[in-house]
Amino acid sequence: MSQFLSRRALRTAALAGAFAVSCTATAAPPPAPATPISVLTYNIHGLPWPLAWGRSDDFGQIAARLRAMRQAGTQPHIVVLQEAFTRAAQRIGAESGYRYVVDGPVAADRGSLPTTAADRRFAAAASWFKGERSGKLLGSGLQLLSDYPILAVRRAPFPAYACAGYDCLANKGILMALVAVRVRRRQSS
Repeated sequence: MSQFLSRRALRTAALAGAFAVSCTATAAPPPAPATPISVLTYNIHGLPWPLAWGRSDDFGQIAARLRAMRQAGTQPHIVVLQEAFTRAAQRIGAESGYRYVVDGPVAADRGSLPTTAADRRFAAAASWFKGERSGKLLGSGLQLLSDYPILAVRRAPFPAYACAGYDCLANKGILMALVAVRVRRRQSS
């Protein structure tokens, strides 16, 4: 089975997801968990040198804050980090006590979507001076941290030509994870 979905399948999945969300909004609400599930998405500005420098201390502070929240029992159960390109940025999850950590697409991952004539024309206009022809030097910068077990992970890099400027140096894409959230049901009286 292919690791990546076709464009049609992606569109179908997106429409099905939107339909499911609209349907569940009118359906009876599920039983409330004993403890709410919290999710934090955080762009940590973890760009590598020379685009950013002196950020290692900031990443240590982020990890310390998440660790302190964990000790108080108020940590987010799931954290999605964006722009976690450096090793110091990628250590936040482990340093803050998250048991499960997964990364998004790495620099070597390649998308499988076929290119169209329009895609090839767009790619032909890429500029070497803007980094658009340098290849992927970095991964996606995505990282998911979870207190709950991660059952499955899917990574899908965007097509190599689907970028502009220095963003082309990173292998941007998506990270999907199936997380086993254990929700305790309240006992009825």
